[in-house]
Amino acid sequence: MIENNYFLENQDLQENFQFIIDWKEIIDGFEDDFADHKIFQKNGNESLSMAPGSHDEALEYYKSILESGGEIAGKQIAHISKDMDSEGLKYSSGKVTFPETMIKGIEQVKNSGILPYSIGRKHGGLGVPATVQCMMLELFSRADGSFAIALGCLNLAETIERFGSKEMIDEYVPKMANGEIFGAMALTEPNYGSDLPNLQTKAIKDENGIWKLTGTKRFITHGCGFANIPAVILTLARTGTPTSGARGLSFFLVKSSDVFIAGIEKKMGLHCSPTCEVVYENTPGILIGEEGYGLVRYSMAMMNGARLSIAAQAMGIATAAYMEAKKYASEREQFGKKFKIFPPSIKCYPLWIEKLLE
Repeated sequence: MIENNYFLENQDLQENFQFIIDWKEIIDGFEDDFADHKIFQKNGNESLSMAPGSHDEALEYYKSILESGGEIAGKQIAHISKDMDSEGLKYSSGKVTFPETMIKGIEQVKNSGILPYSIGRKHGGLGVPATVQCMMLELFSRADGSFAIALGCLNLAETIERFGSKEMIDEYVPKMANGEIFGAMALTEPNYGSDLPNLQTKAIKDENGIWKLTGTKRFITHGCGFANIPAVILTLARTGTPTSGARGLSFFLVKSSDVFIAGIEKKMGLHCSPTCEVVYENTPGILIGEEGYGLVRYSMAMMNGARLSIAAQAMGIATAAYMEAKKYASEREQFGKKFKIFPPSIKCYPLWIEKLLE
């Protein structure tokens, strides 16, 4: 793969960042009159020491994060992508084993300080707006789609940060920001994918006031956690009657150590992204927010962010295809000519991808 800084060497991203995006509107809406910076000035909270205090500082802060992400994605993760994908995942008796190269790659991102890009600064994250988050996912998706998904799962802490109780936030979000806990979202079931209002995984409160979940979830990315890092699985389950529809669903935090991974899917691609079948059997869960709002409020909000991330992933993968095709067409010779000159079908292929990217 082409190895360079995937942010600085991407003309499209550079033009968007420098000339097209209305940063004033984004910064005004996101930074809240630079509230984090003012808190730092007032009490010296070290977690807020990098918080910007002006529009120029905010823009430079976002840019520096993307430059760091582009450097790691383009020169480190792209370099090991082929090896990761070739080795893939292994499953045995409820445990998923990841390639050592991927484990080291995640550690590199963690050590660089850019791992918790979507998590709030007061909980140990970088606290950047969705526009920057999407750019970050695009950079890493160009390097390796599976790797980018893993980073996205770590940043599911944003959902807990938004809807969890103070106790839940204090317990889990800083650990996720530090890469000690992974995240996963568990909505789909064997017979209910798009038809979420009718899913049947049930949650019942026992005599001690503890919610217990029973059922099966399918196609759950990183439901197994990552390597030796456990996950918290954000799970949609029925607290109402079997026919109560969307209003009978609630949202729970479940530890991966309390479920059984029955298997992982064998996929055409994304060979290092575990797509798990997760079995809940009287499994303890912690209610997130209010009972009955699991689908209509919490899951939908979580999925809004996930949809943006997957769109950014598609852009990253498409960019990789375009750049690699363009490079190949400029180097490959046939009949004494470069492919970009002859034959026409090869010449047009990179241009066709470029149009799709637009």
